[in-house]
Amino acid sequence: MKLVLSLFIMVLMTKTCHDKNVVSKTNHINNTIKTMAIQPQNPSGTYYITSLKGTKIKSLNLTLNFVENSDKVSGFSGCNRFSGTYAIKKDSIYFSPLIATKMYCEKTQKTENLMLSYLSKTNSFLVEENTLILKNNEVTLIEAQKENIEKNSEVKKTQEDITLEYKAISRGIYNNVIITHSTILIKKDRNSDEISKACSEVDWSKLMDALNTIDLKNISTFKAPTQARLYDGAASAQLTITKESHSFESNSFDHGKPPKEIEALVKEILSIAGNIE
Repeated sequence: MKLVLSLFIMVLMTKTCHDKNVVSKTNHINNTIKTMAIQPQNPSGTYYITSLKGTKIKSLNLTLNFVENSDKVSGFSGCNRFSGTYAIKKDSIYFSPLIATKMYCEKTQKTENLMLSYLSKTNSFLVEENTLILKNNEVTLIEAQKENIEKNSEVKKTQEDITLEYKAISRGIYNNVIITHSTILIKKDRNSDEISKACSEVDWSKLMDALNTIDLKNISTFKAPTQARLYDGAASAQLTITKESHSFESNSFDHGKPPKEIEALVKEILSIAGNIE
């Protein structure tokens, strides 16, 4: 009888230890899964804003671009391009004061002001598959969708067909800048050789953000704000955009004083050209 009782106790103790081990392992696995589920992914790449505090604005093509392996962020807010930095700690995110171009667009200015305001108030985030959610505490401020691979491939193919050319000519000035998706060519003197440099993805992204604000079909109707070129007070400049085998040319304007509709793009082109020795 004692032998049977001892064997029963041993079996019971063994089962209890086994059950404890199973529970311990199960709890560990469940805790790991929970931790993985709430662990936020760092955003990277380009996101298209789909809503601002619940208001759908997808058609405006507002963007947030998180530069991979960097703390830099940039984008298009409806009228202007902006750039800055961001910092992440666990599920918290903070944007630095953002620097933006200075164009005024009556139709989209309110939306732009809201977007930039919400970015400044953002303090937490969540990435769910391809959706980015930016919050202030528990209030959702911005929702954005990451561009998918298929769309990105189509956009890249289209962008490879784009050429930007800026010319400025006077008696003492000759400046010709040609930029494609892969190359920047600059000729600063009639008799000098061209300077060539690869076009970075960051620079190209800035150019495309500016280009997307321009109504190319009406580019020839944009009016120059000043007329100094007419009496040799400034070099005569012109912007030509070639897209999918179609060329769109602006009227002439004073070098450095483009029509407001193409001002952001011209400034970006001159900024990129100015950074090349």
